[in-house]
Amino acid sequence: MDLKVVCSVTLLLIMTLSFSNEVSAQETISPETYSPIINYHEKEVFYPANVEDYLSVSYAYDVSGDIIDEEMSDGWPEDTYAISYSGENVNLETYDKALYFHMEERPESNVTYLEYWTFYYFNDYYNKHYGDWEFFIVELVNNEPNRCIFSRHYEVVEISWEDIEKEGTHPIMYSALGGHGFYDVSEYTSEHFGKLSVSFSEDEIITLDDTEWINYEGIWGLPDFQARIQEGPPSPTRYEISGVNAYYTPDLLNPEALRSTSVLLPYIIFFGLMFGSATILIISYEFLKKRKGRKI
Repeated sequence: MDLKVVCSVTLLLIMTLSFSNEVSAQETISPETYSPIINYHEKEVFYPANVEDYLSVSYAYDVSGDIIDEEMSDGWPEDTYAISYSGENVNLETYDKALYFHMEERPESNVTYLEYWTFYYFNDYYNKHYGDWEFFIVELVNNEPNRCIFSRHYEVVEISWEDIEKEGTHPIMYSALGGHGFYDVSEYTSEHFGKLSVSFSEDEIITLDDTEWINYEGIWGLPDFQARIQEGPPSPTRYEISGVNAYYTPDLLNPEALRSTSVLLPYIIFFGLMFGSATILIISYEFLKKRKGRKI
């Protein structure tokens, strides 16, 4: 047999085997393998919920805050601004728990991002709002866990796989009371945690891309400013931190680069509101002073 033919066949065989190994390795990644175990504060009321249950006790609202659909049985109206809890009594101790999953791959660098998203009926912290999304991401390099990236509303944090607390292949996280932001044990240890530990079976992990509401463009909680309730977050596909889409581009979630803007954002908003209020008071005072001095 010709030497060139032998070399060509050998090279083709090697490439085929390499490709098949790469594909099979990707296909063997199970969402359950690296799913987090989440510890909650003993006073926590809200746990990772199934969105379908939330929808069953929610209404669709337009931008004016008027109800436009109470059942949403035939899909959501096009002008839906918010899906929000209707106020119907819910037994928070018996509703189904769920963990939502999405995978983003970067074949050119052999990196895979396993995204785990949790949904809560209510965020009961300073910025109270209905509907609450948080994410936890495991980065795989050559199909081996490398680091974890997780959210705390305005902040993105990372920790190496080597340093994170684990139970087998499951990272152990701690959820902030009321606000549900993720913390690792090294920085958020408390005697109140660990008494309520939530893990997820394969049946409780739902692929986000298979849901009917994945492309919903509205928000997950109607604001009620009289009750000091802010608007809820957008869907995971539209979830951004400092302009970075966490769902589609987790590779751009560089905590160091984002920290300078994300951490300062609440303070910028606070002082901006304070400055604006002070300016309005000064203008009002000057106006009243001039009016008082005017002869009638």
